[in-house]
Parts: sequence; structure tokens; C-alpha cells
Amino acid sequence: PTSPARVQECLIQTFTQMGTNAAAAVPALLQGMNSKSPWIRANAVTALGSVALNQPDTVIPDLLKVFTKPNANAPQSSGGQGRWPWRPNRADRRNNPFFNDFNADTRASVADALATFGAEAEAAIPLLVLAGQSTNATLRAHVAMAMQKIAPETPYALEPLIKNLTDKNVQIRRQALQILESLGTNAVKALPVLTEKCLHDPDPEVRQQAMSCIQKI
Repeated sequence: PTSPARVQECLIQTFTQMGTNAAAAVPALLQGMNSKSPWIRANAVTALGSVALNQPDTVIPDLLKVFTKPNANAPQSSGGQGRWPWRPNRADRRNNPFFNDFNADTRASVADALATFGAEAEAAIPLLVLAGQSTNATLRAHVAMAMQKIAPETPYALEPLIKNLTDKNVQIRRQALQILESLGTNAVKALPVLTEKCLHDPDPEVRQQAMSCIQKI
């Protein structure tokens, strides 16, 4: 027999494909963010970005809870400066099981979901800026793409991508260049790194992409 968890997984996939036609499923998807299954929790986030486009006031606060500790405005390091990521304590995990899989992939899914709401998700900007400082290059890329949808004029919107231009992983560098090239003149702040670093990259494909990116900018 099919397990209840498998049924939930299939329903979430169906809701995601239906988009706003599945708007009645939003309460169930919000409940899914508290599931014991890491898969269900993470994919409920993704589904909300597709299903709840017409319900930003209902969904965005719940998505932001993934980025914030209970009763805190923003993650803080012991030195009092904003730092990302922070480690949830036992009380956080007990109060919200979503913290049990609080990792870069989950945060990237939330960034993608927030991006679908565009400027309506402006409350997420300070937290996305913090997330853009993550040591995880993939998360930085998702955050940068979300910032371009939510608030492209924000001074830090390109910082995660610019940082990825010098990442040790060549695939990350190539990905950053592809995204920056698609932004055209909006990526002008990346020019110094493109000309000083990327044009001299040890990877020939990166050098070629950098030249194309500079021409588009």
C-alpha cells in the first residue's frame, strides 16, 4: 500500500504544477512546512512559491520564519554583527521542526519562493542580504537571483554573484557569469572583477564567458 508520506509528496507535486489554480491548498502547504519529513517541508516551500502568488500577505511571513529565529529580527553572531548562517538551538528545533533540515538547499528553495512575489517580498531584503554572505556558493546564487526579482536596486543585490566569480569551483564561476550576462547593464558593478579576475581565469571557458559578459554589460 502507498504510504501517507508518499501520498503527500504526490499531492505537493500536483499542487506545484497547478500553480494558482491550487490556491485552496495553501493552508495545507503551510502545514506541510511543519511535517516530520524533510522532503515534504522543503518541497512545500517550493510549492508555495507557485501556488500562493495571489496570497503574498498570507504566505510571505511564513516563508520568512525559515530565515529567522523565534522572537528575533535577524540572526546575530556573538559579536553582535549580522552573520549567516546561524545555528538554531534546541528550543528552536523543538518549536519548529523545519529547523531540523535548516541547510543551504532549504534556504535556496525559500529564496526562490520569495522571488516569485517580486517587490511584494521586500520585507525579506535584510535577511537575503545576510544569506548572501553564506559560505555556500549555490545559496549565494539563488539569493542573488531572488534579489534581482525583489529589489534589483539594492546595493548588495549583486554581491553574492560577484563573490561567486572567484569561487574555487569552476562550475560556480561559470554559473555566476551566465546569470550576470543575462542581467546586461544591470550588472555593471561586476565589471571590476570581470576585467581584473575573470579575464585571467585559469579556465578557458570562464575567460570566454567573461568576455561575452563584459560585452553584454
